[in-house]
Amino acid sequence: MASAIVHSLLEHKHYTPEEIACTCGDDPTGPALAEATGIQYFPDITNALYETETVLLACKPQEFDLIDKTLADAAGGKLILSILAGTHIVRLSNKFSKARNIVRTMPNTPGQIGAGVTAFTPLRELSEKDQAIVEQTLSSLGNFHEVEEEDLDAVTALSGSGPAYVFEFAAALRDAGANAGLPYELAESLSVDTLLAAPM
Repeated sequence: MASAIVHSLLEHKHYTPEEIACTCGDDPTGPALAEATGIQYFPDITNALYETETVLLACKPQEFDLIDKTLADAAGGKLILSILAGTHIVRLSNKFSKARNIVRTMPNTPGQIGAGVTAFTPLRELSEKDQAIVEQTLSSLGNFHEVEEEDLDAVTALSGSGPAYVFEFAAALRDAGANAGLPYELAESLSVDTLLAAPM
């Protein structure tokens, strides 16, 4: 999802590649994203955080505790945008206690093609400046809605996980068509087009 956000922000010309930097854990995702988009990659992003305005937190939820205090302190005074599923604001604010504000979001995979929907909730009321940053970032993925944090678990089940149910249903339609004697490619095309054209 971090990759989708970066690509969308660049495509919409909200930022230039020189204005975005990334890092990663013990994997090749950061260098690969930098190579694909032209953004900067830092094995240690701590110093770059002092110069930035916004931090997009996009590690895996199980890696959250690995973020060290030095890195968290470097994010002091910044706006933190988190896309970590199931990671509550109180936990985020305990780690990033010096952030000027924290926004927990729940995007979904259609955001990769700009057709997603994201729900978000801030730690405290957003300033006009931070509201603009949040809206600019989330609108690059599709639609967005501000909700109460207590509603984010339901959002996760509905729109966060919802596309997977649709994908499974499409696969079931495809397989049923193939089992009824249709060529596999035709059954797949018919299934996709049927769902795309289905009214609410």
